[in-house]
Amino acid sequence: MLAGEAPRVFTLPAGRVTTTSATLRGMVNPVGQPATAWFEWRETTSYGNLTLATNLAGGSNVGYVAAEAEGVMPAPSLLAGGGGWTTNGEFALRFTGTASAAYRVFTSTNLVNWGPLGFVTHLGSGQFEFREVPPTNHPVRFYRPGAP
Repeated sequence: MLAGEAPRVFTLPAGRVTTTSATLRGMVNPVGQPATAWFEWRETTSYGNLTLATNLAGGSNVGYVAAEAEGVMPAPSLLAGGGGWTTNGEFALRFTGTASAAYRVFTSTNLVNWGPLGFVTHLGSGQFEFREVPPTNHPVRFYRPGAP
């Protein structure tokens, strides 16, 4: 099984809010493993807009994350995730998100062109996971969760 648990995230109030932009802020505890954090927002809870990702070193120190976002500013959601290999050869992507939201995983071989791969499993309490036996015809494959 995959060691550890999903990173813990805390969304903070936005700063420098205008009618068209805001500074999104949050905190992430990576819970031991390296993690990546980003914000999602949209006019509905479907989200869809992403900020650039911030890489966080492993450990238990809380990292502060901030990003500038443009457009209508409903309540943003800070996400953090990590991935690793299970003992049976699957790749497992775990992340924390909004418990009532639906997420799917997108994949890319070049970080430019992304395509949908599948929906994730809600483990409870806003913890999500996606597992896959990676195909052998892609020596490099990138994953990211997002809204359907």
